[in-house]
Order: sequence, then structure tokens, then C-alpha cells
Amino acid sequence: ADKYYNRDIKTIIFDNDGEDFISIDCPACESDNYSKYCIHKSFEYCICNECDTVFVNPRPGIIKISNWYQKSDFHSNIRFKSLKENRIKRFELIIKPRIKELLKRIDLKGIKTLKILDIGCGDASLLSEVIDIPSLVIGVDVSSSLVKFCNGNRGDKFKGIIADARMLPFKPNVFDKIVCAGTLPYVTMNTDKAIADMVRVCKPGGFIFIS
Repeated sequence: ADKYYNRDIKTIIFDNDGEDFISIDCPACESDNYSKYCIHKSFEYCICNECDTVFVNPRPGIIKISNWYQKSDFHSNIRFKSLKENRIKRFELIIKPRIKELLKRIDLKGIKTLKILDIGCGDASLLSEVIDIPSLVIGVDVSSSLVKFCNGNRGDKFKGIIADARMLPFKPNVFDKIVCAGTLPYVTMNTDKAIADMVRVCKPGGFIFIS
């Protein structure tokens, strides 16, 4: 795995192809008051002097990230392969605890049908158990293949939509509960817009669950 990763980082990310890295402000609080923190696996990290968030800066631009997902041997042969081989273990150790935490926070009293939004739904394994309760789950993801899988495998109570977390295609005050589990780290720019849009589409008195 290390051999694939180190080779791909050198040939895809740090390939000196003219696609410059992007310098950003703190992705958590947008402050431009940050200091150099460390270098790890060739990436420079900064720490925000206002909120202590540690983040990669400068970071690869969208073309480099796209090339990584499309061309990386590490990503396709190691990461995807290991996720597939350890799917059951991953579900037990990662997904189920998140589901249990979510269900603890959902109060079904007085609610005939619960409308839930799953942002960055992936294959919808996180909320697959929630479908058993009186609910309609709407999942959004930028991956068309994952959305297609969800719509074909998660039943009538789940609907997948291709959408960006920062531009949710819904009217205000639509959802009782909103779940965003493990998604925000992948929203590398304008994270505040994603959070603001969650607030916009959540009903008054509802809650937004972010992990």
C-alpha cells in the first residue's frame, strides 16, 4: 500500500505539471490568521490561530484531486479493494455505532412520517436501518454511480439525488432531521455554505447531526 501511495503522490499530486496548489484560509472559521504546523507525507499543514483547526495548506486543486480519483493505483487497487473485502467489518465497527448514535437522537413521538436528509449518503449504508421506522430518507451525493446504486437497492422509502452539499436542491424547512456523517472533510471549499444550506432546509425544531 505504501509503495502505491508514495508513487501516486509523486506522479499525480507532486508532478510539477503547472497545476498550482490552492492556498486557502481556515476552512472552519475562514480566518486568515494561521501558522505553519508541520509537513506530513509531503503535504504542508497549517494551524489556525483563532480556532486551532489543522488543515492542509496549500492543497491540491480540483484537477489534481480529480486525477487522483481517476488515475491512482492506490485508490483503485488498495483503498477500494480493502473497503470491499472488509465491508462487513467496516459496517460493524464504523457504520453501526453511527446509526445507534443517530437513533438515540431521533424522537419519534407524535411524528407519523419522519423526513430525513442524508448528505453525502454514499451507498446509504448509514441510514439503511432507519428505513424500517416510519420515514422517508432523501440521500444526496455527488457520485452518480452511488446514487444509482441507492435508488436500485434501498427500497421505496429511500430516494437518491445527485447534488452538491453547498447547493441543496430543496425548499426551506423541508426536513425533520439532517445527517451529515463523514462528509464535511471532503467539502474543501465554502464549508460554511454547506452548513448554512443544512440550516435552511431543516424544519424549525429539527436537528442537524454532523460527525
